[in-house]
Amino acid sequence: VSLVEVSAGTYNVTVTASIDSQTILATGTPGSVILAPAAGTPALFIGGVNVTIDGFVMNAEPTGTYAWNLGVSGNNSTIKNVTFNNGVYQMLVSVGASGPRTTVTNCIFNATGNVTYGLYAMTAVRPTGCTFNVDDGGTGIYGTALTVTTSNFNGTVGTGAGVSTYGGTTAITGSKFNNLGNNALSVSGGTATVRSCTFNGSGSVNTTSTTDGVITNSAGNLVLVDNTISNSAAANY
Repeated sequence: VSLVEVSAGTYNVTVTASIDSQTILATGTPGSVILAPAAGTPALFIGGVNVTIDGFVMNAEPTGTYAWNLGVSGNNSTIKNVTFNNGVYQMLVSVGASGPRTTVTNCIFNATGNVTYGLYAMTAVRPTGCTFNVDDGGTGIYGTALTVTTSNFNGTVGTGAGVSTYGGTTAITGSKFNNLGNNALSVSGGTATVRSCTFNGSGSVNTTSTTDGVITNSAGNLVLVDNTISNSAAANY
């Protein structure tokens, strides 16, 4: 079956997408198809190749080994129009290093409460047009080899982190970072090129350590081109 349509409702199950080139589509009004499995279990797992997930709300409360709302191990997956709530890692991507990028488009990650990472990318991921809402202790994206385009990272004043990249080649373009109290951007490995982005009201103003500045670079290579930084704590280049 190449297309599975899911009608409005709340589903207390974990969905496994193991068939190649399959689309699982939430129908009805936006936000009306909710995956809310039993506590301790994920909402959805992608094991197939070329799988598309479109339009769901994922409200899982996973713990322990399966501490993600959505797990991706299949190559060339596409995630669209999904809203993530709860979890520890809301989306975990663990595709083999040689696999095509996972594409994430127009998704909302509410990395608040007990959430550690909105998107945890162990391999290459391409978020476009996504929104990451974080609070104290939460990070929008943690990963390697990221291509982030026109996405928004929002925090409560004095809390949260935007993007933390630890390796590979990362490009962040046309994105906005607002009121992120820990780091808007942290680079600890690899090369990150940041172009045409806006940083406002970010970094910790209550510390003398540059590790909590709006932009920090501890071990990697950082290239900044045509960005705007305002109302923010000191940056560490």
